[in-house]
This record gives sequence, structure tokens and C-alpha cells, in this order.
Amino acid sequence: VVCRKKRFAYDFFLCHHKAHAGAQARLLKILLQSKGAKQVFIDSDNLQDLDTLFDTVKFKIRVLLVYLTGMVLTRPWCAGEIFSAYKCNVKRVTVRTPGFVDPPIEMLSHVDQMLDESACKLA
Repeated sequence: VVCRKKRFAYDFFLCHHKAHAGAQARLLKILLQSKGAKQVFIDSDNLQDLDTLFDTVKFKIRVLLVYLTGMVLTRPWCAGEIFSAYKCNVKRVTVRTPGFVDPPIEMLSHVDQMLDESACKLA
């Protein structure tokens, strides 16, 4: 993973499972903007090219806000966003919902079994 000095285009990037938290992510965006965040990235508004998604996380955001719902860690794109932020030392903040349960430690050694690859092609 290549990381370089950033010129921030977004104050926040909202990482969320669209089917489980699309409306909540929209509300979070509105709340963040009402509190002074100038630019908040949410895929339904800002994503123009899927090929640039991880570069946006690595190079163009101040904070990755992960909206933790029961299924967010099963989404390959969400997992990639979190990994990209981690590898490039992007500040990460989580909002934990009641439906989120920490994955068991033994499951973490088999991450490939957690991911639902049916919605995207990563290769």
C-alpha cells in the first residue's frame, strides 16, 4: 500500500453498509455538515469511479467514520476502506450500533469466510 502526503478533499468519509445503514449514513452526513464539516464523502453522492475509491480513502480524507452495523464487516468494499485507512494512518472513528457484534477472534484468522463477495468482483 502506497501512502503519501495528503491534500484533504473531505473532512469525513462515511464507511457503511448501504442496505443496512444508507439512511443513517445520510443523516450522519447532514449532522456532520451542520456541525461545521465542509466536505463529507458518502458513496451515493461522491463516488464517480469505483477504481478511485481506496485512493480517496488513502489520500483525500481526514477521518474515516465507520458506521458499525451487523453486516458492515462482511462487505469487501467496507473492509477495503478500513484496511486502506489503517495502512495509511488515516484517523478512524467508529459509531457502534446495537446490531454490531465483534467478530470472534477465531473468525479473524479466516477473514475470507466473513466477506460476502457476491456483490462485487475484486479481481
